[in-house]
Amino acid sequence: GSSPEYNSLVVDKGEQTITLSLPEQQEQVVFSEATFNLTATASSGLAVTLVSGDDAVLSIEAKTVTMHKVGSAIVTASQSGSKYYWPADDVGLEIQIVLGPPEALPATDIEDTEFTAIWNGVYSATEYALDVSADDFVTFVPGYENKIVTELSVTVNGLESNKQYKYRNRASNGLETSASSNIVELISVPIPAAPEAGEATD
Repeated sequence: GSSPEYNSLVVDKGEQTITLSLPEQQEQVVFSEATFNLTATASSGLAVTLVSGDDAVLSIEAKTVTMHKVGSAIVTASQSGSKYYWPADDVGLEIQIVLGPPEALPATDIEDTEFTAIWNGVYSATEYALDVSADDFVTFVPGYENKIVTELSVTVNGLESNKQYKYRNRASNGLETSASSNIVELISVPIPAAPEAGEATD
């Protein structure tokens, strides 16, 4: 008898596309010890494979990214297809890892000619650049424009009494510099009026 012809059936494979994005549609990620997950899906529902273009900057396990240093790397997503789907076109996403800005804290030890500026440290930063100004950073207190400090506080001196000052700073790891911190305002202490001289006594 004649053999059945069911083996001549042709399955037309479907097309598929990949969607790849950072969490919350952000464009950069602040460098830290934390990991984060990428959103990576194929319209077919098949599993997507992610590969980092620079494992020295970031590495990927499944969809979880671990950051290793400040820099940028391109993550490539691929899906090789199946019995029912053609392979998807690869999709690349450039991820920028940046130094976070410091958080400037309220000044302490405010006197007539000096105060102490303090701030929170930034992960992997080795130094901080401090600006102090009495006119919204148009000009700077002498010695305090981009002043490099390795601690998390510094005494600022050479001020005038009873005057408003502002300070901000940036973190650096020696290669990259962060955006500026928030701005802290303070007023130096007025000098008390000298008591009127009384009559000299013998």
